[in-house]
Amino acid sequence: MRYAMRLYLLLWWMLATSCLAQAAESGSGPQTIFKKLQDFVGSNALDFKTSVDAHSETLGTTRGSVHYLIKRPNLFRIEGSIGGDNYTLVSDGQVMTIYNVGEKRFAQLRAPETPAQGVGILIGLASIESQVLNLVDVLDDVAEGAPGVTATATGSEAIAGRQCDRFDIVENGNAFFPKDWVVWLEQKDVPLPCKFVVSSTSGLTRDVQTNDFSWVPNPTLTAETFKFTPPKGSTKVESVGALGLHPPIN
Repeated sequence: MRYAMRLYLLLWWMLATSCLAQAAESGSGPQTIFKKLQDFVGSNALDFKTSVDAHSETLGTTRGSVHYLIKRPNLFRIEGSIGGDNYTLVSDGQVMTIYNVGEKRFAQLRAPETPAQGVGILIGLASIESQVLNLVDVLDDVAEGAPGVTATATGSEAIAGRQCDRFDIVENGNAFFPKDWVVWLEQKDVPLPCKFVVSSTSGLTRDVQTNDFSWVPNPTLTAETFKFTPPKGSTKVESVGALGLHPPIN
């Protein structure tokens, strides 16, 4: 449940409307900028995609993408292709359907209260999304000035045709194996994330994951967006575990 709530917070944090450029011009540091982002909770509809490229010395390379369509309080359509799995997760506010595209199996549950609770059911399956969840903790730590986390504004870069401000963040900097984040926010009134890269090292492996984001501004989402009928020939199963989805390992 805690992981699910993190993802929900991330989704609404992504619509923060504080002006990053104005904050930078006034001499505000990363803590002030992220605090403004943290404090904004919007009622906006969301339409964004994130592509994932994860490299692990022990698990190899995993690539994929996830498309999110979200409207509060609990309407969502999430379509993912991670590793060898393709899945669709849809809530019409009453019923949530999880569909394994490759196996043509689906399960139906009572709709959760939030999109993140629905995604939380698949966290163990779509495991590389866990870094997206971890990012929320890091952003909160920066906003609160938590010990052991440092953030530095390090200029701006062009990413996929967008000008984005870069922040280097070190988590557990005093530990033997710190975790390094690089987060880019677009230079607009709404500083939507452009990209993040997270790298971590342990005694056994070094893992690096990159997520790129693309956004549809002011999306129009209707009730039809959140309706889903399993294709003809699909089989209904009684549990999520029977869907045949699995963690992406290459």
